[in-house]
Amino acid sequence: MERSTQIYLFGDQTNSYDAGLCHLLQIKDNPLLSALFERVNYALRLYIGQLPSIQKELFPRFSSLHELLARYRERSETNPALDSTFVCLHQLALFIRYICPMSCYHCYTYKS
Repeated sequence: MERSTQIYLFGDQTNSYDAGLCHLLQIKDNPLLSALFERVNYALRLYIGQLPSIQKELFPRFSSLHELLARYRERSETNPALDSTFVCLHQLALFIRYICPMSCYHCYTYKS
């Protein structure tokens, strides 16, 4: 019997993340996505908060990832660090949603 193998590659920056990430950020009934977004928001705020003032100016002020994405879109200059962060976050969120859709109860239960 032949076994099928699936390979997932992350890091392709040729596709746009903007609309897809905005849609994923609006999903509220997937606990795994919500946890991912909450932790990334916290980590980004912590990291950016520790930067010197001159470097902080490269990032828009934000209180949520949705707000960060919206404010970043309004800016004329790009920020490679934010672009890479958004690409990675978009791809991880898509993967989580694919592996554990909202109706996938067993994805949210912890078995000890």
